[in-house]
Amino acid sequence: METVRIHVEENQRAEEIIDQFISNCPSQLKQSTDFNLQFPFIKQCVEDFIDKLHKISRSGTTIHIEKKFIIEKFIVTVSLSYPIKKSILVKILGFFKRQGQ
Repeated sequence: METVRIHVEENQRAEEIIDQFISNCPSQLKQSTDFNLQFPFIKQCVEDFIDKLHKISRSGTTIHIEKKFIIEKFIVTVSLSYPIKKSILVKILGFFKRQGQ
């Protein structure tokens, strides 16, 4: 099965994410009979994740959630990770930059 990923990020609108998904979506997936049935649920999931992201960003919580939709030979994965994990090296460099100021 081929996986198609949708990652919900900060500073994006649900419409932008959906439009990007549709433009990058394989034609076989768009032409499948189940796509039209599942698409409203995928769109609702993206909108829900955007709402959760806004609530979480205000409260300072960390979250990683993922939902999968199986459409014929494809797995559509919608995910939200907040805040985006930084590598330990990025954190160390940031620390030293602040110390040097």
